[in-house]
Amino acid sequence: MELTMKMDATPEEFFERIEKSLIADIRMSTGKSVPAGKLNGYKYKKVTAGKKGLELKVKIKSYRRPEHYEARFTSAQGTNTISYRVTPTEDGGITVDYAENFSPSAQQGRTMAALNDKVYDFRVRHRAKSLLKSIAKDIKQARKNGITEVVLPEELTEDDPNAAE
Repeated sequence: MELTMKMDATPEEFFERIEKSLIADIRMSTGKSVPAGKLNGYKYKKVTAGKKGLELKVKIKSYRRPEHYEARFTSAQGTNTISYRVTPTEDGGITVDYAENFSPSAQQGRTMAALNDKVYDFRVRHRAKSLLKSIAKDIKQARKNGITEVVLPEELTEDDPNAAE
């Protein structure tokens, strides 16, 4: 599933939100503080919220701020890959190309997988649009409030002794 959306934001503003979310997710999942400079190629495990508590292996395949982010989430059900590619536009905004693909594991039957693909595409497209609109709204609100960058509670640097290796 692919989706393209234009936003009134800079690539830096967009990636500040992505980065904040990634660092917070890693901290919640592992207890480790990872500086932004070490996100590219970083791997960790997490358990999803909800009734099922699905265990995921996460690999940040690419993190090149402010242009590209790609991650792979692997579970017993299969592998989900997401990516954001951000391109500046001439009017000072950005175009965000979002892609998400799911490959079912061998355990899931092919007939069931084909049926699930249709439902999955609809749900993913709706969720992606909502997420991108939420990021755009957050950036607009931050600008209105005069906030120029997103700061985590504990700003991490490469020299942080608590940072993950």
